[in-house]
Amino acid sequence: MGLIIISFFAFVSLGLPDGLMGVAWPGIRHQFQLPVDALGIILVCGTAGYMLSSFLSGLLIRHLGIGGLLSLSCAAMAGTLLVYAVTPLWWVFVIFSAVGGLGAGAIDAGINTYIGKYHSSRMMQWLRASFGVGITSGPFIMTMGINATSHWQSGYFVVSVAMVILSVIFLFTKDMWEVISASSREEDHDENNASLSETIKSIQVLLSVALFFLYTGVELGLGLWIYSLLTESRGVAPEVAGIVTGGYWAMFTVGRIFAGWYAKKIDVLKLIYLSSSAAGRFQSNNNNSWSHFSRFCDRTNISRTGFQHNKSCRVPASGQYNWIADCRSRFGGGCGSFNCRCAGKNLRT
Repeated sequence: MGLIIISFFAFVSLGLPDGLMGVAWPGIRHQFQLPVDALGIILVCGTAGYMLSSFLSGLLIRHLGIGGLLSLSCAAMAGTLLVYAVTPLWWVFVIFSAVGGLGAGAIDAGINTYIGKYHSSRMMQWLRASFGVGITSGPFIMTMGINATSHWQSGYFVVSVAMVILSVIFLFTKDMWEVISASSREEDHDENNASLSETIKSIQVLLSVALFFLYTGVELGLGLWIYSLLTESRGVAPEVAGIVTGGYWAMFTVGRIFAGWYAKKIDVLKLIYLSSSAAGRFQSNNNNSWSHFSRFCDRTNISRTGFQHNKSCRVPASGQYNWIADCRSRFGGGCGSFNCRCAGKNLRT
């Protein structure tokens, strides 16, 4: 139970930086005198680091153990956020976005490995909900920091401290993770585990990657530029825009929580079909309604968590879960950078 609680807190912390960036971006770009769409550079570099650490997670776990990898990754993220807050150089900011991506990808892969192998699918949903709590809290933390200090750096200072604390916790609980690491090494020789080449030959896997490429790109793109759109193009007060941004991410958290409940009561494939159909109807009929947009967010996320929950029927074996769960989302992050570029053009017109 102790490791589960630590895992949940880790995913809360993992979501915080993503929630901070959207609200902090207007201040960041003004400080470095950048166009709005320069945010895409951060996304691409962070995505590259995230995917690299996801691909190498198995190797890193074998050499460092899950606890050691998580401690090192949290320290990397803490350092990244601290550099964000203090550097006066844009190129340093960009380089450390890749470092932060490396840390985030390793945390995601390590904890997904632990929960996926040793706990139920419902526990996986609560893990995703924990990430939602973090990404929902990020805009509120940054908004309060800006209101209190008039500087966007304060939000990154606060979250960097939280990441340092989490790194220390992982370091002191390293021995608790050793049993899991040893078990992971034994399972590497299990002939039932699918290889990467076998995994990518699966039609279900390829369709899942395609779905999440589009879905997470739209999700991330809107979540990152909605604050800039509201404050710089629509004249909305920063405090209100921060609340709206946090509310946007909160709907995804609600979807994850409900998906955990529905998973035991409704067939997963039926859940996917129903939620996807509902999302399409709300999107086509209510494009200009904020209230229906919130419902749309809720339903699309239930569909997403349905796909995550039902990975066993789409993936040949559990060995390549991290490749699918992490990289499909980060491929979508690249799509999100394109959305940010489009948003930049809209803000300038």
